[in-house]
Amino acid sequence: MNQCKKVSLVLAILLSSLHLIYPQHMDWSDLRTGKEKVGYKSCWEIDYSRVIVYNEKKINRPIMINVWYPAKEYNDTSMPYKDYFDIESKRSILKKITNDYKEYNLSVLSYQMIGKPVKNLNRIEKRALNNFLDQKITVKKDAILKEGKFPLIIYHQGFEASFEDNALLAQFLASNGYVVIGSSFFKENTDKSLGIDGREQSVQDIQFLINYASKLENLDISNIALIGHSGGAQASILAKSNTSNSIKAVVSIETTQETFGLSDPRWNNFTKPVLEQLSNVNGSILAFTNHKAVFQLYDLMSLSNRYYITFPETLNHNEYISQGIFSNHLNFEIKKNEQLNLSNQIDEINEDRLNYIKVNNYTLDFIQWKLKGIKPLKETFKEDEYNKSINLNLPFVQAVPIGKNSPISYSFNSNKLPTPRQVWKMVRSNNTDSLMFTLIQFKNIHSGNPIYNDIFAFALISQLIEEKKLDDARQLFSFYEKEKIPVTKRFISLGKFSIMLQNEDYAKRCFSNLLKLDSDNQEAKKELKRLKTKYN
Repeated sequence: MNQCKKVSLVLAILLSSLHLIYPQHMDWSDLRTGKEKVGYKSCWEIDYSRVIVYNEKKINRPIMINVWYPAKEYNDTSMPYKDYFDIESKRSILKKITNDYKEYNLSVLSYQMIGKPVKNLNRIEKRALNNFLDQKITVKKDAILKEGKFPLIIYHQGFEASFEDNALLAQFLASNGYVVIGSSFFKENTDKSLGIDGREQSVQDIQFLINYASKLENLDISNIALIGHSGGAQASILAKSNTSNSIKAVVSIETTQETFGLSDPRWNNFTKPVLEQLSNVNGSILAFTNHKAVFQLYDLMSLSNRYYITFPETLNHNEYISQGIFSNHLNFEIKKNEQLNLSNQIDEINEDRLNYIKVNNYTLDFIQWKLKGIKPLKETFKEDEYNKSINLNLPFVQAVPIGKNSPISYSFNSNKLPTPRQVWKMVRSNNTDSLMFTLIQFKNIHSGNPIYNDIFAFALISQLIEEKKLDDARQLFSFYEKEKIPVTKRFISLGKFSIMLQNEDYAKRCFSNLLKLDSDNQEAKKELKRLKTKYN
């Protein structure tokens, strides 16, 4: 067979299987979808007690309300995905912001899915996005709410996200007998962006949504859960710290803070308010993130039952939500004509999809348990053993009961690996020498473990510097550098990234901290000098 025929045969085989990976044809058989039909509706309400700046004017705060709910039986066809963006308002005063918000969300969706705003898409990308938006989903718009009493879940999307960034989770929970409400969560000044606030305005919006839901029939508002991703997860924790009453459970999906210490200033407007109101943080918390996480903030929430479930590094930040999973498939479709060897990419895409399904199934088990009293299988939230045979390609569960504010101390005579949380506890308890011995002991066996990761090392060393434990920081820095774990590069790259984000103070901190560890680092000196020249 000549080369051209071989290429044609390979391409034909790959194209024949593409229907298996289109978003609308993905295999969701492992997702424990419930028996309820799902309806969806959206509307605007107005909070007359607050204002926003819109179009350089102050107006009463509009609150978009999106609701997924168990619906009465219906036989007609379900809605296309694009109907989520068919936003309407009966109030003429909201016509312009309605149109602007629709355009904002479609542009954000395009950017999050393809990496470009709609106006910059080429012909192939536009067709792929339109195909995605045209796909039918098993949701009916404006269906009739089913009779019954359904617990309430409030979902908060992340920073720079469209409001339906995790629509599949909302749909999934509604099919299992929950009413899920989302919103716009505007900043106080919307002239710069129609994105979420994620702070005090979001906290007040969540309370507005609870009050709104209390006036609806068929809702049990004595049992409420908050779920959020990224900035929305931060907002959910903040909202819980503001009230200890009807919010029984919080599901936090990747706040992005879990890997870093409380001294890292990038999250001060999240961590400090929570620390000031820890007495309100009771009930139960489920937190999802990656295996590097140390959960320093969560460990202090000792009035709550906490469950930490970490996933492999291959599951990226946006792949904890349906939009990220759909993006993987959409980009595969776009690029399929640019490459022939796609088998590895298919495997990665399917692995991410399966992990996303696990996140959703864990979430359902947790919500069923905390809001309906339906206990999950005993092993679901049982703490996993962090031993030599641990498979870091699988989720890892840690359970922290009420009254506990730190992990179990590591036994240095053990043949088990220390968890990332135990490593932080050791070094912050003046056991750095013992930690060094442990790191050296297991290095050749488990070099892929998160405690040998450059981001983990950066976070730990940075925390020690802020705690004035410079000798310990230098000792760990020397170990990681000797083992060719690129901590220096991490300090430099985060400093440069912070400059790009116009966070010059954090950039200076990165470069200055590196010079405390390596006083001869020329790149850090150059970057600091450039920053000082720019702002002097």
